[in-house]
Amino acid sequence: MRWSIFLVLLVSLFAGCGFIDDSSSGLDSSLSSSSVGEPFPVEWPQVSVEMLQMKSFNQVVSLGTNDQTAKAIERPIMQVRFDYDFSIGRHEVTCGEFNKLMPLTTGLTLQCASENLPATDLTFNDAVLFANALSKAKNLDTAYTYTYAVLDSNYHCLGLENYAFHPEVEGFRLPTEAEWIFAAVQNWTPDSSWNFSNSGSQVHEVCTIAAKEDLPCDMAGNAMEWVNDWLGKFQDTAMSNYVGGVDVGFLGGRILKGGSYFMNAADMTYYSRDDIGLYLSSMKADIIGFRLAFGKIPNVSFTENPANSHVLLLLNSLEVRSLVGASQVKLAFRNDMTRNLVLVDYSGDSPLMAEIEDRIDVFHPDISPDGKKVAFCTKHEGLKGISSLYVRDFNAEGTNLVRLEVESAAIPRWRVLENGDTVIVYVTNAAVNDDAEFKSGSTWQVKFSDGKFGIPEKILDGSYHGGVSTDNLFAVTGSSLFRAHIGDRDTIWYGGEQICNASLAKDGSMRTLFLDLTGKMGRAFSGEVYKGHEKILVVDSSGTLIQMVSAPSPYVFDHTEWVVGLKDFVIAIEVTPDGVHEKIVLVNMTNGFITDLAYGDELWHPAFWVQQENAVTSVPSPEVLSPDNPGISVNQEIAKKKLPLARP
Repeated sequence: MRWSIFLVLLVSLFAGCGFIDDSSSGLDSSLSSSSVGEPFPVEWPQVSVEMLQMKSFNQVVSLGTNDQTAKAIERPIMQVRFDYDFSIGRHEVTCGEFNKLMPLTTGLTLQCASENLPATDLTFNDAVLFANALSKAKNLDTAYTYTYAVLDSNYHCLGLENYAFHPEVEGFRLPTEAEWIFAAVQNWTPDSSWNFSNSGSQVHEVCTIAAKEDLPCDMAGNAMEWVNDWLGKFQDTAMSNYVGGVDVGFLGGRILKGGSYFMNAADMTYYSRDDIGLYLSSMKADIIGFRLAFGKIPNVSFTENPANSHVLLLLNSLEVRSLVGASQVKLAFRNDMTRNLVLVDYSGDSPLMAEIEDRIDVFHPDISPDGKKVAFCTKHEGLKGISSLYVRDFNAEGTNLVRLEVESAAIPRWRVLENGDTVIVYVTNAAVNDDAEFKSGSTWQVKFSDGKFGIPEKILDGSYHGGVSTDNLFAVTGSSLFRAHIGDRDTIWYGGEQICNASLAKDGSMRTLFLDLTGKMGRAFSGEVYKGHEKILVVDSSGTLIQMVSAPSPYVFDHTEWVVGLKDFVIAIEVTPDGVHEKIVLVNMTNGFITDLAYGDELWHPAFWVQQENAVTSVPSPEVLSPDNPGISVNQEIAKKKLPLARP
């Protein structure tokens, strides 16, 4: 393959965070005993869930809006006609109801101040398993099937292998988005909901505000609610029995409805589809619960999932090199549509781009300290299973491909030791780091010289894939717990809340950046309410929050990493409210300035390398002038060119 020379580059990609194990000891659709230590119960407790019948047959409901200020994924209005009736829970499933079934099903028990509080802090998969358990308790067939489930150390369900929804089954399930809206408009009262103005920032018992006996309650406010659908595009048409986007597996987005106690009433709309950013089936937060639906759905219809294809490089080579104050600058990332490695070299007059076309699945590329090589693995952070680690040349052909001959190696990170050796640090297990998975893995380093791997050396117990200091006395990891190794001890930071994209600075400062899901500590530090992944957070070597940078509205961040050779800069993806990983951006953590490098659809895992000898240390020099306008600094000119930009 030859380098392609572009001022505008067209590529296609897709991304996410918080991914889940795709293998585990088995659970079939009835939860086999091998996974949780106890067989699926034969004698079910008596659980009564209050359901309301919805007379929806031959009725039409509107999904979405034509309001141009709404998110793109919420536009346009789409009419949905029902050819059936269904039932829906009068309220969200409560802690009391949940705890009657799930301790015997998966072992998950919620700690709640009252049995009448909504069951929250649950993944979509937790809700699915409860629906199946209730169907079993009522001697009904289950609406969901799968080959096995993946549980974390607290028995939350993070993944369902070979998951399938069966709309033809008469059983308990989550409501479709259309069903949820049909029920919500019967009693849509955000001003009389548990919201930010009256909730005291906590969830309240169900049906304790604006409740009517014959109508659903708490559709607005209190807890947000999972619905059944994969996130799909709306169409300017009428559809029958709509059940969302087509099944796209663990990378697909899910839908949350109704707002929460943490939202302003004025911001709650029944057409909103998430409110806090893209969510996957594996994610959970203390504001998320669910309610049940019941009944079969005939002759279902789907729409396409939100996905596009084009990418533009927004700066030419001279602009990029002037911005960072270096003559050699490179970018690597994954094209998820082709699963290929994409390389961009800004060192010449124009950016040079090459996509390495082979059958190797590429995740987490990292550019070597000398900029001549790129390492990558074949498993995503958060996914359990065997991963291979490769190194190849940073050129148009990706020549001199070599594989590390070990059983499993994931999430490579280059570093130079004090003795001058260049090594790659890797982990044996990239899975979510609950106690069992974390302890089953280990952290290693291997010397790489003259195009060859040396002998791997174990440096730490546990999978510290967020980075390790050169003396091996400090290490971090995320997805989903924030773990740190300090000296000879291991600890959990950030109050045990879920985080991802942990990245240890390579400048010796022992700072770690990460993203959270509306963490309580982050809220307290910022003094504001923010969406999941809206902030890049930085902690010092003690785990104390010291810095925070916000994504520009309406974006959130994903796939954040410290830049190699450029102090106080982060390379990141900006994600649209629709969940499209749209832009690769360079974030100045000193002043919060964000420079758009690439614009497109579904960009993955960027790695940004700057030649260290001449790179700026923090803020780009205001004396460096643009070649197109010698009276304006590069920083000022880029600010003028900030999006929105028209798509090609």
